[in-house]
Amino acid sequence: MRLDMGLCLMSVLDDFMRVRDLRKRAAEYERAASDPSLPANVRTRYVLIANHYRVVADGDERAKRASWRTKATRQIPAHYKIAAE
Repeated sequence: MRLDMGLCLMSVLDDFMRVRDLRKRAAEYERAASDPSLPANVRTRYVLIANHYRVVADGDERAKRASWRTKATRQIPAHYKIAAE
């Protein structure tokens, strides 16, 4: 059981790190896009890439929260549900 719990916690940490890295990449591309020495088409491309990273990070975060909600409702033992009624 401890092994399963350790794997679950590691998975949550990995998901958090992935979202954080995606947001960090988006910020890097936004910073690069703000450089006035770059041509306009390159800056536009950087803005689009940053937006893509942000959308992926938001989607991952929403999917993970939805997964947590379904797990939370599934894990309530039956005798607790009966006691609450």
